[in-house]
Amino acid sequence: MNLEQKKHYLESYKRAREKYETLKCSLESVHSASYFECKDRNNKPSKNIIDKINEVDNAYFKQLDEFIKINKLLLNDNILYCKYVCLMSDEEIANDNDMSTKEMKKWIDRRISKLSIV
Repeated sequence: MNLEQKKHYLESYKRAREKYETLKCSLESVHSASYFECKDRNNKPSKNIIDKINEVDNAYFKQLDEFIKINKLLLNDNILYCKYVCLMSDEEIANDNDMSTKEMKKWIDRRISKLSIV
């Protein structure tokens, strides 16, 4: 894997978490439950609340799977763990470690390139 492919793999937890949060928020919104037999523009029945709950649950399980994979891979690398599991920004990590952001980004790229992803 090259550097970009590794970064894409490591960001899979972030993408799964964002999807889960989006679906969860849409489920909790005022308009999430359809109390009438409404149809969308394509004359397809709208999703009922059970379908939405199942979609949120599936997204949650996908998020957990991604977390377990990334967590296991980065458990011994504190800075990469902060970036890809705790989802801290480069600036936050740099400030916590008394480094410049530019130096932190170079350090992260070096650590990712040394990382072996199976």
